[in-house]
Amino acid sequence: MYFEKLTYNLQLYVASKVLNLDKNKLHIDGFEITDQMESIAFDYLENHKPLSKIFNCKPFRKHEFYT
Repeated sequence: MYFEKLTYNLQLYVASKVLNLDKNKLHIDGFEITDQMESIAFDYLENHKPLSKIFNCKPFRKHEFYT
């Protein structure tokens, strides 16, 4: 329900973090929405918690910086 309200790029980012897979592979093969993805989307949309706080890292270009 909440996961579907995210933009497609955010859906791929969350799914890649939760499933520990490459975003390009998920884009091609697709993925099933899990309860963990749904709870992350809820925290992001309803509780206004940034994804950098949820995953403890911040993406920048092709790198990720841990916060």
